[in-house]
Amino acid sequence: MDRIDTLLQAQRFNEKFSPKQVAQFSFKRIIDGNDDPTGYFECKGCGKTRKQAAATGYSNLTSHVCCEHATYEREMEAPAISATGTLIP
Repeated sequence: MDRIDTLLQAQRFNEKFSPKQVAQFSFKRIIDGNDDPTGYFECKGCGKTRKQAAATGYSNLTSHVCCEHATYEREMEAPAISATGTLIP
């Protein structure tokens, strides 16, 4: 599968989980020294940082998960992972 197919697949987001659910499961919010949100999120699976721009929804975050973490659906369905909310064992 080439990069275009992968991006199109990300746009046809799976109906099992909402984009918000995927983003909340897969990312943690980065805060500044005053505990204020920065608009950046760190992927729990790989540590990459992504920005969630205002009024854009979760598209930047979910496209990262869809493209870089092909097994995210199985991970979200797994009881132990869902209970802890982390991809790290």
